[in-house]
Amino acid sequence: ILPTLIASLDDGVPEVRMAAAQAIAFQGDQAKAAIDPLIKASADASKFVRIEAVRALAHLGVNEPRVIAHLEKLAQSDDAALAQSARRALQKIESDTPVEPQP
Repeated sequence: ILPTLIASLDDGVPEVRMAAAQAIAFQGDQAKAAIDPLIKASADASKFVRIEAVRALAHLGVNEPRVIAHLEKLAQSDDAALAQSARRALQKIESDTPVEPQP
């Protein structure tokens, strides 16, 4: 199902792209293969697709430099809703990241 969902991120209908981003968030560990397509979708022409792509990245909780850097850039967006979603995503990823014990 994941390949179909990823392909749906490029569908011509914004509601399909939005639903695909939402569904990817609930595909478990295998959904990490969708990180790059979700990053691409966070620049979609549709505001709603962009926000759902960011929410999906947050739900996946991937603490990788490329994801963090992208979300930090989006957090500075002129689009207030997108910036807020990116800030929330960063907070979620940070709170989900285990802290390494100090020796």
